[in-house]
Amino acid sequence: MDDLPENWVDKIFELMNKFYGERWQKQFKSAFEIDLYKTVWFNGLNTLTHAQIKHGLAISKKYSEFSRNKPPHIVVFFHFCVGIRVPEVSRRT
Repeated sequence: MDDLPENWVDKIFELMNKFYGERWQKQFKSAFEIDLYKTVWFNGLNTLTHAQIKHGLAISKKYSEFSRNKPPHIVVFFHFCVGIRVPEVSRRT
C-alpha cells in the first residue's frame, strides 16, 4: 500500500478547522504543536485509503454540527474512518 500523501493531513486539518472552528483551533498552543499533531495524525492514518478518510471526514462534519462535541482526536477519527462506532459519539449523534 502506498503511503498517505503528506498534504492530506494538511487538508484534513483545514477541514477540521472549517467544521469545528474555534473548538479545533483552541487545542493547539503553537505552530510547533500543530506540526507535532500533524505528524501524529500522518502516522496514525498512513494505512488508510482515500475512501476511508473521506468517510471519517463525513462523520466528523456531521459530528461537528453539535456545538457541545469536541473535535475528534486521532484515535476517534481513525475509528470514524474504519467504521467503528465510538460509544461516546454514538450517544450524541
